[in-house]
Amino acid sequence: MITLKVTLELVMNTVVVGLFTTLIIGDFFPTLNIHSTLIIWAIIFSIILSIMVTKFSRKKNNVEKKKGSTVIYSSLYLFILLLILTGLGGQSTVGIGLENPIIWFLIILPIMTAIYKIIYKRIALDKQKV
Repeated sequence: MITLKVTLELVMNTVVVGLFTTLIIGDFFPTLNIHSTLIIWAIIFSIILSIMVTKFSRKKNNVEKKKGSTVIYSSLYLFILLLILTGLGGQSTVGIGLENPIIWFLIILPIMTAIYKIIYKRIALDKQKV
């Protein structure tokens, strides 16, 4: 039963990432005619379903441990995706790109916050052991 829940969670997270990637590709290459409204609703539905599956499939301690790495991986994924799409000659129609300082803020801030939390938790654990 636990394996089914973890597998379902992995599938839902993969669906969300796939839909998000498709939405960004559609923005960078509008000639592909990707219907963004349908993708946005699918992302919203998938996120809600993913949250529900996550809530019932993991213990709280396990979720807290993985939050930091998930934030770091998500930010790095966005950065690499933007690099690849820009390298392929795509241009965002809504201003999502590496030349936008807000995007840099949205990439760097979560990474720094996650690293800070990981370091802070390690220091707190070390103090408890003493």
